[in-house]
Amino acid sequence: MSSQAAPADPTYCAMSLDFNGFVIELDTEGAMPDGNAAEQVVEREAGSLGLTTRLKTVLAKYPGSTHWHFARPGERGTLEVTYWPGQSRCWISVHVNRRGAWIPEAAETMRARMAHAFRAGTGRCDR
Repeated sequence: MSSQAAPADPTYCAMSLDFNGFVIELDTEGAMPDGNAAEQVVEREAGSLGLTTRLKTVLAKYPGSTHWHFARPGERGTLEVTYWPGQSRCWISVHVNRRGAWIPEAAETMRARMAHAFRAGTGRCDR
């Protein structure tokens, strides 16, 4: 994956892109909200975009994490979000075999809204 330079938007934290998929990571510098608040933000913002939850689980590779698969009904693709409070990390990802035309815009909207919500009292995202 190649890295892109961060734009002037202060809510933008880190993003890697290639033609196969992408990852957007919110760098909270240890200021992540507690698990319930973060989960509520993620699920609220996904719902506001008309996304449905296909899967909510814990990833063994990231103990204590919460990992979601979100889909847009009737369309191809899966948008993944992982919240890992033990390392104060939250990221959005898409795998090559789960791409969809709606995903880039939805991922960027989720990133901006989650970063805003975290900064507004439940955490922050600034680099």
